[in-house]
Amino acid sequence: MSREYKDSGIEWIGQIPKEWKVMKIKHYCKSVFSGGTPQSNKEEYWDGNIPWIPSGSCKNNIIATAPKHITQKGLDNSSTKLIPSDTTVMAMTGATCSNVGFVTFDTCMNQSVVAYIENKDKALSKFLFYLLQGAQEEVLTHKTGGAQSGINVDDCRNIIVPFISLSEQQKIADYLDKVCGEADEMIALQEKMIEELKAYKQSVITEAVTKGLNPKVPMKDSGIDWIGEIPEHWEIKKIKYLSQVVRGGSPRPAGDTRYYEGNIPFMKVADITKDDNIYVHSCEYSIKEAGLSHTRMISPETLLLTNSGATLGVPKINSFATSFNDGIAAFLNLSSSINIYFAYYSLKARTLYFLESASLGIGQPNLNTDIIGNTPLVIPPLVEQTEIASFLDTKCSDIDSLIAVKQQKIVELKEYKKSVIYEYVTGKKEVV
Repeated sequence: MSREYKDSGIEWIGQIPKEWKVMKIKHYCKSVFSGGTPQSNKEEYWDGNIPWIPSGSCKNNIIATAPKHITQKGLDNSSTKLIPSDTTVMAMTGATCSNVGFVTFDTCMNQSVVAYIENKDKALSKFLFYLLQGAQEEVLTHKTGGAQSGINVDDCRNIIVPFISLSEQQKIADYLDKVCGEADEMIALQEKMIEELKAYKQSVITEAVTKGLNPKVPMKDSGIDWIGEIPEHWEIKKIKYLSQVVRGGSPRPAGDTRYYEGNIPFMKVADITKDDNIYVHSCEYSIKEAGLSHTRMISPETLLLTNSGATLGVPKINSFATSFNDGIAAFLNLSSSINIYFAYYSLKARTLYFLESASLGIGQPNLNTDIIGNTPLVIPPLVEQTEIASFLDTKCSDIDSLIAVKQQKIVELKEYKKSVIYEYVTGKKEVV
Protein backbone atom coordinates (compact mmCIF):
# COMPACT_ATOMS: atom_id res chain seq x y z
CA MET A 1 0.00 0.00 0.00
CA SER A 2 1.50 3.32 -1.07
CA ARG A 3 1.95 6.13 1.40
CA GLU A 4 -0.44 9.09 1.24
CA TYR A 5 1.01 12.62 1.34
CA LYS A 6 -0.13 16.15 2.06
CA ASP A 7 1.41 19.57 1.72
CA SER A 8 3.25 20.50 4.92
CA GLY A 9 2.84 24.24 4.24
CA ILE A 10 6.57 24.66 4.88
CA GLU A 11 8.74 25.28 1.83
CA TRP A 12 11.88 23.41 2.90
CA ILE A 13 9.89 20.36 3.96
CA GLY A 14 7.47 20.12 1.05
CA GLN A 15 5.10 17.17 1.15
CA ILE A 16 4.94 14.93 4.20
CA PRO A 17 3.08 11.72 5.02
CA LYS A 18 -0.61 12.36 5.71
CA GLU A 19 -0.35 11.40 9.39
CA TRP A 20 2.66 13.64 10.08
CA LYS A 21 2.48 17.15 11.54
CA VAL A 22 4.89 20.08 11.72
CA MET A 23 6.00 22.21 14.68
CA LYS A 24 8.86 24.33 15.96
CA ILE A 25 11.85 22.22 16.97
CA LYS A 26 11.84 23.70 20.49
CA HIS A 27 8.74 21.62 21.21
CA TYR A 28 10.90 18.50 20.88
CA CYS A 29 13.18 19.85 23.60
CA LYS A 30 13.35 20.62 27.31
CA SER A 31 15.71 23.50 26.50
CA VAL A 32 17.69 25.03 23.66
CA PHE A 33 20.63 27.25 24.64
CA SER A 34 24.10 28.39 23.63
CA GLY A 35 27.33 28.23 25.58
CA GLY A 36 30.12 30.64 26.47
CA THR A 37 33.88 31.07 26.64
CA PRO A 38 35.95 31.62 29.79
CA GLN A 39 38.36 34.56 29.58
CA SER A 40 41.36 33.46 27.52
CA ASN A 41 43.83 35.43 29.65
CA LYS A 42 42.82 33.64 32.84
CA GLU A 43 45.20 30.72 33.12
CA GLU A 44 43.21 29.22 35.98
CA TYR A 45 40.18 28.82 33.66
CA TRP A 46 41.89 26.54 31.14
CA ASP A 47 43.51 23.10 30.82
CA GLY A 48 41.25 21.51 33.41
CA ASN A 49 39.25 18.30 33.10
CA ILE A 50 35.95 19.66 31.71
CA PRO A 51 35.62 19.21 27.92
CA TRP A 52 34.79 22.36 25.94
CA ILE A 53 33.92 22.42 22.23
CA PRO A 54 33.91 25.35 19.75
CA SER A 55 31.71 25.70 16.67
CA GLY A 56 34.47 24.19 14.51
CA SER A 57 33.83 20.81 16.15
CA CYS A 58 30.43 20.63 14.41
CA LYS A 59 30.93 19.00 11.01
CA ASN A 60 27.74 16.94 10.64
CA ASN A 61 29.60 14.34 12.65
CA ILE A 62 29.77 12.29 15.81
CA ILE A 63 31.90 14.37 18.23
CA ALA A 64 33.97 11.94 20.30
CA THR A 65 36.69 14.27 21.64
CA ALA A 66 37.02 17.89 22.72
CA PRO A 67 39.87 20.08 21.41
CA LYS A 68 40.06 22.04 24.67
CA HIS A 69 39.27 21.64 28.36
CA ILE A 70 38.38 24.14 31.06
CA THR A 71 38.49 24.10 34.86
CA GLN A 72 35.59 24.21 37.29
CA LYS A 73 36.51 27.84 37.94
CA GLY A 74 36.29 28.52 34.20
CA LEU A 75 32.85 26.93 34.11
CA ASP A 76 31.66 28.88 37.16
CA ASN A 77 32.90 32.22 35.83
CA SER A 78 31.55 32.10 32.29
CA SER A 79 28.22 31.69 30.56
CA THR A 80 28.98 28.20 29.32
CA LYS A 81 26.87 25.33 30.65
CA LEU A 82 27.35 21.59 30.95
CA ILE A 83 25.38 19.37 28.60
CA PRO A 84 25.00 15.60 28.92
CA SER A 85 26.43 13.01 26.57
CA ASP A 86 24.35 12.05 23.52
CA THR A 87 23.25 15.64 22.89
CA THR A 88 22.77 17.19 19.47
CA VAL A 89 24.50 20.54 18.97
CA MET A 90 24.73 23.00 16.07
CA ALA A 91 27.22 25.71 15.06
CA MET A 92 25.68 29.18 14.83
CA THR A 93 28.51 31.22 13.26
CA GLY A 94 31.54 31.07 11.01
CA ALA A 95 32.50 28.58 8.32
CA THR A 96 30.62 25.73 10.02
CA CYS A 97 27.40 27.68 10.60
CA SER A 98 24.39 25.27 10.51
CA ASN A 99 26.64 22.21 10.78
CA VAL A 100 25.49 19.69 13.37
CA GLY A 101 27.27 17.45 15.86
CA PHE A 102 26.26 14.60 18.15
CA VAL A 103 28.33 14.78 21.34
CA THR A 104 29.13 11.43 22.96
CA PHE A 105 30.46 12.78 26.28
CA ASP A 106 29.48 15.31 28.95
CA THR A 107 30.79 18.68 27.82
CA CYS A 108 30.23 22.41 27.56
CA MET A 109 30.59 24.62 24.50
CA ASN A 110 31.27 28.16 23.34
CA GLN A 111 28.76 30.89 22.53
CA SER A 112 28.70 29.92 18.85
CA VAL A 113 27.24 26.50 19.60
CA VAL A 114 23.62 25.76 20.49
CA ALA A 115 22.59 22.59 22.35
CA TYR A 116 19.26 20.82 21.89
CA ILE A 117 18.40 19.06 25.16
CA GLU A 118 15.64 16.73 24.08
CA ASN A 119 12.42 16.02 25.95
CA LYS A 120 12.75 12.26 26.17
CA ASP A 121 8.95 11.83 26.05
CA LYS A 122 8.87 13.48 22.61
CA ALA A 123 12.26 13.23 20.97
CA LEU A 124 15.24 11.00 20.34
CA SER A 125 18.42 13.07 20.32
CA LYS A 126 19.96 11.06 17.47
CA PHE A 127 16.86 11.79 15.37
CA LEU A 128 17.33 15.51 16.08
CA PHE A 129 20.90 15.10 14.84
CA TYR A 130 19.64 13.91 11.47
CA LEU A 131 16.61 16.21 11.44
CA LEU A 132 18.79 19.31 11.78
CA GLN A 133 21.09 18.09 9.02
CA GLY A 134 18.05 17.77 6.80
CA ALA A 135 17.08 21.35 7.70
CA GLN A 136 20.51 22.92 7.08
CA GLU A 137 19.57 24.90 3.98
CA GLU A 138 16.54 26.29 5.82
CA VAL A 139 18.75 27.23 8.79
CA LEU A 140 21.12 29.13 6.49
CA THR A 141 18.26 31.34 5.24
CA HIS A 142 18.31 32.98 8.70
CA LYS A 143 22.02 33.78 8.51
CA THR A 144 22.87 37.48 8.88
CA GLY A 145 25.98 39.61 9.34
CA GLY A 146 29.44 39.90 7.81
CA ALA A 147 32.55 37.69 7.93
CA GLN A 148 31.44 36.01 11.17
CA SER A 149 27.80 35.93 10.12
CA GLY A 150 25.46 33.51 11.75
CA ILE A 151 22.11 32.68 13.27
CA ASN A 152 20.80 33.41 16.75
CA VAL A 153 19.41 31.09 19.41
CA ASP A 154 15.81 32.13 18.73
CA ASP A 155 16.22 31.10 15.09
CA CYS A 156 17.60 27.78 16.29
CA ARG A 157 14.59 27.26 18.58
CA ASN A 158 11.99 28.18 15.98
CA ILE A 159 13.01 26.05 12.99
CA ILE A 160 9.81 24.38 11.79
CA VAL A 161 10.31 20.63 11.40
CA PRO A 162 8.24 17.47 10.95
CA PHE A 163 6.70 16.14 14.17
CA ILE A 164 6.54 12.34 14.36
CA SER A 165 6.26 9.62 16.98
CA LEU A 166 9.19 8.34 19.01
CA SER A 167 8.89 4.90 17.45
CA GLU A 168 9.18 6.32 13.93
CA GLN A 169 12.06 8.57 15.01
CA GLN A 170 13.85 5.48 16.28
CA LYS A 171 13.35 3.61 12.98
CA ILE A 172 14.63 6.55 10.95
CA ALA A 173 17.62 7.17 13.22
CA ASP A 174 18.60 3.49 13.20
CA TYR A 175 18.35 3.32 9.42
CA LEU A 176 20.34 6.52 8.91
CA ASP A 177 22.97 5.33 11.40
CA LYS A 178 23.50 2.32 9.16
CA VAL A 179 23.44 4.08 5.78
CA CYS A 180 25.43 7.12 6.87
CA GLY A 181 27.88 4.94 8.78
CA GLU A 182 28.60 2.99 5.60
CA ALA A 183 29.02 6.25 3.66
CA ASP A 184 31.32 7.63 6.37
CA GLU A 185 33.48 4.51 6.14
CA MET A 186 33.83 5.01 2.39
CA ILE A 187 34.64 8.71 2.93
CA ALA A 188 37.28 7.77 5.51
CA LEU A 189 38.79 5.29 3.05
CA GLN A 190 38.99 7.96 0.31
CA GLU A 191 40.55 10.40 2.80
CA LYS A 192 43.13 7.79 3.81
CA MET A 193 44.02 7.16 0.17
CA ILE A 194 44.36 10.91 -0.42
CA GLU A 195 46.80 11.19 2.51
CA GLU A 196 48.77 8.23 1.16
CA LEU A 197 48.92 9.83 -2.30
CA LYS A 198 50.08 13.13 -0.78
CA ALA A 199 52.80 11.31 1.17
CA TYR A 200 53.84 9.46 -1.99
CA LYS A 201 53.97 12.75 -3.90
CA GLN A 202 56.18 14.26 -1.21
CA SER A 203 58.52 11.26 -1.31
CA VAL A 204 58.76 11.45 -5.12
CA ILE A 205 59.66 15.15 -4.91
CA THR A 206 62.25 14.60 -2.15
CA GLU A 207 63.84 11.66 -3.96
CA ALA A 208 64.10 13.55 -7.26
CA VAL A 209 65.61 16.75 -5.86
CA THR A 210 68.15 14.93 -3.65
CA LYS A 211 69.01 11.81 -5.66
CA GLY A 212 68.20 12.72 -9.26
CA LEU A 213 66.65 10.54 -11.95
CA ASN A 214 69.55 8.20 -12.70
CA PRO A 215 69.78 5.39 -10.11
CA LYS A 216 73.16 4.23 -11.51
CA VAL A 217 75.05 7.50 -11.03
CA PRO A 218 77.97 7.39 -8.53
CA MET A 219 76.99 8.82 -5.13
CA LYS A 220 78.74 10.66 -2.29
CA ASP A 221 77.84 11.54 1.28
CA SER A 222 76.24 14.98 1.46
CA GLY A 223 77.25 15.44 5.09
CA ILE A 224 73.61 16.33 5.92
CA ASP A 225 71.51 13.72 7.70
CA TRP A 226 68.15 14.42 6.05
CA ILE A 227 69.69 14.44 2.57
CA GLY A 228 72.02 11.45 2.88
CA GLU A 229 73.89 10.52 -0.29
CA ILE A 230 73.70 12.68 -3.41
CA PRO A 231 75.07 12.24 -6.94
CA GLU A 232 78.84 12.68 -6.93
CA HIS A 233 78.82 15.66 -9.32
CA TRP A 234 76.13 17.64 -7.42
CA GLU A 235 76.79 20.47 -4.96
CA ILE A 236 75.29 21.66 -1.66
CA LYS A 237 74.58 25.38 -1.25
CA LYS A 238 72.70 27.39 1.34
CA ILE A 239 69.75 29.39 0.08
CA LYS A 240 71.33 32.69 1.16
CA TYR A 241 74.07 32.16 -1.43
CA LEU A 242 71.49 31.58 -4.15
CA SER A 243 69.05 34.41 -3.45
CA GLN A 244 68.26 37.42 -1.30
CA VAL A 245 65.56 36.30 1.14
CA VAL A 246 63.16 39.07 2.21
CA ARG A 247 59.88 39.24 4.09
CA GLY A 248 56.87 41.25 3.05
CA GLY A 249 55.13 43.78 5.21
CA SER A 250 51.62 44.63 6.34
CA PRO A 251 50.14 48.12 6.73
CA ARG A 252 48.76 48.51 10.25
CA PRO A 253 46.09 48.50 11.47
CA ALA A 254 44.79 45.72 9.24
CA GLY A 255 41.86 46.82 7.11
CA ASP A 256 42.49 50.55 7.63
CA THR A 257 40.94 52.22 4.57
CA ARG A 258 43.84 54.68 4.42
CA TYR A 259 45.94 51.75 3.21
CA TYR A 260 43.59 49.01 2.04
CA GLU A 261 40.96 48.51 -0.69
CA GLY A 262 42.97 50.13 -3.47
CA ASN A 263 44.08 48.83 -6.87
CA ILE A 264 47.44 47.28 -5.89
CA PRO A 265 47.30 43.51 -5.28
CA PHE A 266 48.21 42.51 -1.72
CA MET A 267 49.02 38.83 -1.25
CA LYS A 268 48.39 36.96 2.00
CA VAL A 269 49.29 33.46 3.18
CA ALA A 270 45.80 32.15 2.36
CA ASP A 271 46.29 33.09 -1.30
CA ILE A 272 49.32 30.78 -1.43
CA THR A 273 47.94 27.88 0.59
CA LYS A 274 44.46 27.70 -0.97
CA ASP A 275 45.58 25.03 -3.46
CA ASP A 276 48.57 22.86 -4.36
CA ASN A 277 49.35 24.45 -7.73
CA ILE A 278 52.80 25.82 -8.57
CA TYR A 279 51.48 29.27 -9.49
CA VAL A 280 49.33 31.76 -7.64
CA HIS A 281 47.35 33.79 -10.17
CA SER A 282 45.33 36.13 -7.97
CA CYS A 283 44.90 37.45 -4.45
CA GLU A 284 41.85 38.47 -2.48
CA TYR A 285 43.04 41.75 -0.96
CA SER A 286 44.45 45.02 -2.28
CA ILE A 287 46.12 48.16 -0.94
CA LYS A 288 46.43 51.81 -1.93
CA GLU A 289 49.60 53.75 -2.78
CA ALA A 290 49.76 54.89 0.86
CA GLY A 291 50.15 51.28 1.94
CA LEU A 292 53.23 50.62 -0.21
CA SER A 293 55.60 52.21 2.30
CA HIS A 294 54.65 49.44 4.75
CA THR A 295 55.27 46.54 2.36
CA ARG A 296 57.14 45.83 -0.87
CA MET A 297 56.35 45.00 -4.50
CA ILE A 298 57.64 41.95 -6.36
CA SER A 299 57.73 41.19 -10.07
CA PRO A 300 55.98 38.24 -11.72
CA GLU A 301 57.90 34.95 -11.63
CA THR A 302 59.17 35.43 -8.08
CA LEU A 303 59.61 32.40 -5.85
CA LEU A 304 57.66 32.75 -2.57
CA LEU A 305 57.44 30.83 0.71
CA THR A 306 54.94 31.14 3.56
CA ASN A 307 56.78 31.83 6.82
CA SER A 308 54.21 31.97 9.61
CA GLY A 309 51.26 30.06 11.01
CA ALA A 310 50.24 26.45 10.70
CA THR A 311 50.73 26.48 6.92
CA LEU A 312 54.26 27.86 6.81
CA GLY A 313 56.89 26.40 4.48
CA VAL A 314 54.60 26.29 1.43
CA PRO A 315 56.27 27.53 -1.78
CA LYS A 316 54.60 29.23 -4.75
CA ILE A 317 55.48 31.33 -7.82
CA ASN A 318 53.43 34.45 -8.55
CA SER A 319 52.24 35.16 -12.09
CA PHE A 320 51.56 38.88 -11.51
CA ALA A 321 53.19 41.90 -9.89
CA THR A 322 52.03 42.20 -6.30
CA SER A 323 52.78 43.43 -2.81
CA PHE A 324 52.77 40.83 -0.04
CA ASN A 325 52.38 40.60 3.70
CA ASP A 326 54.83 39.66 6.44
CA GLY A 327 53.62 36.06 6.49
CA ILE A 328 55.42 35.50 3.17
CA ALA A 329 59.09 35.46 2.19
CA ALA A 330 60.29 36.22 -1.35
CA PHE A 331 63.47 35.08 -3.06
CA LEU A 332 64.90 38.06 -4.94
CA ASN A 333 67.76 38.01 -7.48
CA LEU A 334 67.62 34.23 -7.78
CA SER A 335 70.99 32.92 -8.94
CA SER A 336 71.36 31.92 -12.59
CA SER A 337 72.79 28.63 -11.28
CA ILE A 338 69.34 27.44 -10.16
CA ASN A 339 66.17 26.83 -12.16
CA ILE A 340 63.18 28.48 -10.44
CA TYR A 341 61.03 25.36 -10.86
CA PHE A 342 63.75 23.13 -9.42
CA ALA A 343 64.04 25.62 -6.55
CA TYR A 344 60.27 25.42 -6.06
CA TYR A 345 60.35 21.63 -5.79
CA SER A 346 63.41 21.77 -3.51
CA LEU A 347 61.50 24.04 -1.13
CA LYS A 348 58.44 21.80 -1.36
CA ALA A 349 60.60 18.88 -0.24
CA ARG A 350 61.52 20.92 2.84
CA THR A 351 58.04 22.00 3.99
CA LEU A 352 58.02 19.65 6.99
CA TYR A 353 61.56 20.74 7.94
CA PHE A 354 60.53 24.39 7.84
CA LEU A 355 57.49 23.70 10.01
CA GLU A 356 59.60 21.81 12.56
CA SER A 357 62.30 24.51 12.54
CA ALA A 358 59.75 27.26 13.15
CA SER A 359 57.70 25.50 15.83
CA LEU A 360 59.20 26.19 19.24
CA GLY A 361 56.14 24.94 21.13
CA ILE A 362 55.07 28.44 22.16
CA GLY A 363 52.63 30.66 20.29
CA GLN A 364 52.45 31.05 16.52
CA PRO A 365 55.15 29.21 14.51
CA ASN A 366 57.37 31.69 12.71
CA LEU A 367 60.03 31.10 10.06
CA ASN A 368 62.60 33.90 9.96
CA THR A 369 64.82 34.79 7.02
CA ASP A 370 67.92 33.40 8.79
CA ILE A 371 66.37 29.93 9.07
CA ILE A 372 65.34 30.08 5.41
CA GLY A 373 68.67 31.50 4.26
CA ASN A 374 70.71 28.87 6.09
CA THR A 375 68.73 25.97 4.65
CA PRO A 376 70.96 23.84 2.39
CA LEU A 377 69.74 22.83 -1.06
CA VAL A 378 71.18 20.20 -3.37
CA ILE A 379 72.26 21.80 -6.66
CA PRO A 380 72.66 19.64 -9.79
CA PRO A 381 73.88 21.06 -13.11
CA LEU A 382 71.21 23.27 -14.77
CA VAL A 383 70.43 20.69 -17.45
CA GLU A 384 69.57 18.11 -14.79
CA GLN A 385 67.57 20.66 -12.81
CA THR A 386 65.40 21.27 -15.86
CA GLU A 387 64.97 17.53 -16.46
CA ILE A 388 64.03 16.93 -12.81
CA ALA A 389 61.54 19.82 -12.76
CA SER A 390 59.94 18.54 -15.99
CA PHE A 391 59.74 15.00 -14.58
CA LEU A 392 58.12 16.28 -11.38
CA ASP A 393 55.64 18.43 -13.30
CA THR A 394 54.35 15.30 -15.04
CA LYS A 395 54.56 12.94 -12.08
CA CYS A 396 52.92 15.36 -9.64
CA SER A 397 50.19 16.16 -12.16
CA ASP A 398 49.39 12.43 -12.44
CA ILE A 399 49.23 12.09 -8.64
CA ASP A 400 47.11 15.24 -8.35
CA SER A 401 44.67 13.77 -10.89
CA LEU A 402 44.29 10.66 -8.72
CA ILE A 403 43.76 12.86 -5.65
CA ALA A 404 41.11 14.87 -7.52
CA VAL A 405 39.22 11.64 -8.34
CA LYS A 406 39.20 10.72 -4.65
CA GLN A 407 38.11 14.21 -3.65
CA GLN A 408 35.23 14.10 -6.13
CA LYS A 409 34.17 10.73 -4.73
CA ILE A 410 34.04 12.31 -1.25
CA VAL A 411 31.87 15.15 -2.60
CA GLU A 412 29.49 12.60 -4.15
CA LEU A 413 29.31 10.54 -0.95
CA LYS A 414 28.55 13.63 1.13
CA GLU A 415 25.83 14.68 -1.33
CA TYR A 416 24.41 11.17 -1.15
CA LYS A 417 24.31 11.33 2.66
CA LYS A 418 22.66 14.74 2.53
CA SER A 419 19.94 13.58 0.14
CA VAL A 420 19.24 10.34 2.05
CA ILE A 421 18.96 12.21 5.36
CA TYR A 422 16.57 14.77 3.84
CA GLU A 423 14.37 12.13 2.20
CA TYR A 424 13.87 10.13 5.40
CA VAL A 425 13.50 12.94 7.97
CA THR A 426 10.85 14.60 5.79
CA GLY A 427 9.04 11.33 5.04
CA LYS A 428 9.73 11.27 1.30
CA LYS A 429 10.96 7.73 1.86
CA GLU A 430 9.83 5.26 4.47
CA VAL A 431 11.90 2.82 6.50
CA VAL A 432 10.36 -0.58 5.83
